[in-house]
Amino acid sequence: MSMKERAIKSLPIYPEYRKSFYPTTSKIFYNFDGISSYKILKNGKVIKEFKDCLSPIQKLLLDLLDINEDDYWG
Repeated sequence: MSMKERAIKSLPIYPEYRKSFYPTTSKIFYNFDGISSYKILKNGKVIKEFKDCLSPIQKLLLDLLDINEDDYWG
């Protein structure tokens, strides 16, 4: 569902949470820069996985892009 369909006029995706009325792909990707996941392997098997917490705006961006969080993490 688009921003317009949800009556979202802007998204705080610029540095210092400044609003963007027409977000670009570059600025959307920027919001996910530095997000990481880590896996600890033992004998080739994952024994522990750590994921950074996503912010509310990151979760909203994924939702607007119709990507669920499990798919994002792969």
